[in-house]
Amino acid sequence: MVDRGIATLLVGCCLLLDVVLFLLPIRQHGAGFFSYPSDQLLHDFAYFWGGARLFWIGSLDRVFDPDSFNAWLATQLAPGSMQAFATWSYPPTMLLLLLPFGLLPLPVAFIVWLGATFAFLGLVLRSAVADRRVALIVLLSPAAFYSLTYGQNGALTAGLLIAAIWCVDRRPILAGACAGLLIIKPQLGILLPFAFAAGGYRRAFAAAALVSVAMIAATVVVFGPQAWIGFVTQSMPRMTAQLLHEYGIPPQYAMPTMWVTLQGWGADRRLATIGQSLSALVAIVLVVRAWSLPHADRRWRNALTCVLPLLATPFGYVYDATPAMLAVAVLAQAGFSTGFAWPERAALAGLWMWPALAITWSFYLGLHPIGGFLLLAVALCLAWRIERSAITRAALLRGMQATAR
Repeated sequence: MVDRGIATLLVGCCLLLDVVLFLLPIRQHGAGFFSYPSDQLLHDFAYFWGGARLFWIGSLDRVFDPDSFNAWLATQLAPGSMQAFATWSYPPTMLLLLLPFGLLPLPVAFIVWLGATFAFLGLVLRSAVADRRVALIVLLSPAAFYSLTYGQNGALTAGLLIAAIWCVDRRPILAGACAGLLIIKPQLGILLPFAFAAGGYRRAFAAAALVSVAMIAATVVVFGPQAWIGFVTQSMPRMTAQLLHEYGIPPQYAMPTMWVTLQGWGADRRLATIGQSLSALVAIVLVVRAWSLPHADRRWRNALTCVLPLLATPFGYVYDATPAMLAVAVLAQAGFSTGFAWPERAALAGLWMWPALAITWSFYLGLHPIGGFLLLAVALCLAWRIERSAITRAALLRGMQATAR
């Protein structure tokens, strides 16, 4: 009961903090916050809409030219609202999914986008977990709230990743298709081929490969090869240089990756690269181990795989941690029933709250970021539960076999 009370208090405090952080810009900008054209409310979604809109008006080449894209989008929004470090940063596969939204006015597209992506995430969670309270904790998490307020893609990619992981035993083709669709943001699905291969899920692996290839082929047909050339030679280098910049630019405060975490503690680029490489290696080892153990509890295996992508890549934001919130909820639910190991409470509470605290913690308070450390702590807690479940189930199976003899 004490654990449940503390958890309820933390959830309530985080939701209150989310609302406060959302209301502060409204107070700062007044009625202009809701006016159009403005990107104060529409925020990150304006970039998604802008890319799709440029396709429909016949200016596709501007999407993958950062300076030209920013200059055009600034004419669609309030003067001075474009952030210098932001631009279109996704592969053509993402643009393909966004095309219908470019046919709508920006505010309408924004509402439809949020409604569609969060409805999709809700349906996936309902299928993945039987307890609606777990699904509600994910949907009300600070990570999901970040996507809601900024119009980001966290709900969409979370739905695809969770479906790929949690549906693979029951519907491997569907799971593989969802994994393949993550080609829209490939760094989030980077561990799924290792998982499917280690677990022997050949149908899911094949479906993921076919859908990924089909998506790429579709972009070549619709956009032509120049879209990929522009992305590889212009958009990707621009965003890579910014995201892997020396620590201190605004986007990095919302990045819980090991690269940013280590740089925030004073590591230079060389040490941060080594640390990120080791983090990715640990993630690969953990996912292969978890999916190859025959007697491991698949609930813990799936939860771990929801956490690991942000340890494997240096490119990720707090809204990309939405799948990890499912892992937090599942582990917390088990802890309330059977008890927590001593580091689990702090790790779970810290990771669940981090998306709400990250910017305030690092930017306003000037504290060292801890997002990467929290992800690693939760991952290790889940890996420990996986090993324990495999040992317990194997011993139980041996006992049953001995009794049968």
